[in-house]
Amino acid sequence: IAVIGGAGYVGSQVVKDLALEFEKVVAVDPRLDDIEATNNTNSNILSTNDPCALQGIKLFLLLAPCGDDLAPWVPYIEPGSYIADDTHPCVGSTLQAVLKSKKIHLLKAATQNIKEPLTTSPRLPNFQSNSVPGCLLEALVVARSNGGNVTKNFKEFCESAKSLGFESQLMEDLEEVLVGFDDDTGAVSLEYSQKAISPI
Repeated sequence: IAVIGGAGYVGSQVVKDLALEFEKVVAVDPRLDDIEATNNTNSNILSTNDPCALQGIKLFLLLAPCGDDLAPWVPYIEPGSYIADDTHPCVGSTLQAVLKSKKIHLLKAATQNIKEPLTTSPRLPNFQSNSVPGCLLEALVVARSNGGNVTKNFKEFCESAKSLGFESQLMEDLEEVLVGFDDDTGAVSLEYSQKAISPI
C-alpha cells in the first residue's frame, strides 16, 4: 500500500497506523528526501520522494492537500490500481479522465452512519446526502470522547467511531450536473449519479 501525501501530519499518522496492518507501506511526498527508511519496530515503512518506489503497488491512499497533487505520480501508477481519495478539493475532471484512460480506479473515501443515518443539507459536494468526509467523522469522535485517547490511539478511534454507528465507505465520484440556478435566490439545483458504493 502507498500513501500519496505521506509527509503531512495526517498522512504520516496514517502511514504509522497502516504499518501495523500491512507488510510494506510506502509514503511518497515531494517534501521528503530521496529515500528515508523510517525507523519503526517493523522497519516496513519507506518514505521517499522517488515515484519509482510505487512500482508493483496496486492500492493507494491520496492524502495530499489537493486532489490534483496526484498528477505527478500518475505516470508511475499501474493500470488496474485503486486510489482512495480523501482530498478536498477532490481530483479534478481532467485528471479523472487521465486515470480512467489508464484504467486506474478512483474511489472517494467517506463514512456513513448505519445506526442513525446522518443527512447533510445541503448535501456536501461530491458526497451522497448520507455520507460525510473523514475530517467530519474525526471531529464527531473527538468531541464525543472529550479528546481522550482517541487522538493518540488509532484502534480506540476506530472503536469509538464504530460505537457511534459509523463505517468506512468507498464510492465512485459523483457525476454532478448543474441543472438550474435561480438568479433571485442564488439557489443551485444539481443532479447527480453514483455508480457504486462499497462499505469497507
